[in-house]
Amino acid sequence: MESLAALPDFVEESLNHVDSDMDKGEILSVLSKLVFYPIKNIDSLRIPVQNSYVNKTYPHSGAVLEINLEENREALKDFLMKPSPVNREYHY
Repeated sequence: MESLAALPDFVEESLNHVDSDMDKGEILSVLSKLVFYPIKNIDSLRIPVQNSYVNKTYPHSGAVLEINLEENREALKDFLMKPSPVNREYHY
């Protein structure tokens, strides 16, 4: 795996562009787990949620989506707070 051998250099270069409280060793540890134990399923949410917006046109601003902010806030809160099984075959 040539690309795996390049991982430390990639992390070193990336750290020049990112602020993190994780050190290089911690980042390499997490990345190596992702390489060897990939995540099989990723949940996603589209904002605005379906049926929570209408297309409108206004002379001063043109075409816009008028969204129901409260409905989208609730959908996002539910998505982030719902229990979700972690689909992994290993333990940290």
